[in-house]
Amino acid sequence: MSDSTGENPQPTAPPPSGPPVIKSQGGGQKPVYKKPWFIALIAVLLGLFVLVGLTSGGDNTATEDSNEPNIVLTPSVVGSRLDVAYSDFNALGIGESDIEVVGGGTFGILDESNWTVCEQQPAGNTPLQEPYRFIVNRTCPDSEVVDEESSVEVEPSTPTPEEPVAAEAVPDSPTIFTASVQGNIADMRKDLSDLEIAIAENGVLRILGNITEISFNYAQLGARTAPTAIAESWNTEFATLGESVNKLTDRVSNDGTSKQVTSALKEVRKNLDALEELLAELN
Repeated sequence: MSDSTGENPQPTAPPPSGPPVIKSQGGGQKPVYKKPWFIALIAVLLGLFVLVGLTSGGDNTATEDSNEPNIVLTPSVVGSRLDVAYSDFNALGIGESDIEVVGGGTFGILDESNWTVCEQQPAGNTPLQEPYRFIVNRTCPDSEVVDEESSVEVEPSTPTPEEPVAAEAVPDSPTIFTASVQGNIADMRKDLSDLEIAIAENGVLRILGNITEISFNYAQLGARTAPTAIAESWNTEFATLGESVNKLTDRVSNDGTSKQVTSALKEVRKNLDALEELLAELN
């Protein structure tokens, strides 16, 4: 059979079977998964998966750390002075008004450095939590706190030729000694009377001021050197006066009752009477 041109038609080839093959520019054939762009795409996707995994893992760690509670421990202040204990708690933002203080004697706490914390709540080195309480006293009999300075043995120093040796005090003349000491004794008697009035009126600041003045007058008496004629007796009575002044100070600032304070006042006056009797021997 011929077409209209009279030529015999060419037989038509059947369509190729199987998937289409992409020809490369060189005429070779490559599967898609071996193409450079396909390999690069897979590498980028793998990199993204790894990056997302690392980032999410780091976030989980940070979240776990942030969920851990921040525990604050209570300072251990048993055996410490009250003013030092206050300072340790103040460093944690706890004011003195937030702490209940048990103790302090009849006249309260006049000087925080004179009081020692014997018990505390909460206990030291335990989680910090309210309520805060100090139990204080002048001394803590059961305290195991050791004063390191007092436990160190100090060897007595021997004066060397280069060290000046203090000269012995020269006794005052009877006239100068009597005039000076009488003034100090009169001042001390006045402060004792003022102390009685302040105690009766419950004037805390005045009580503290009177005690300070009495201690000052005692020191003034000690600055004088008694004449030889009464030196031995004077020094003995002066030492006894010092014990009475210390007892009075302790009774006022500690837990002494009004009766105990009055008794200590009488002892101080009795010692002053004995000193004045010695002064009379110089005339």
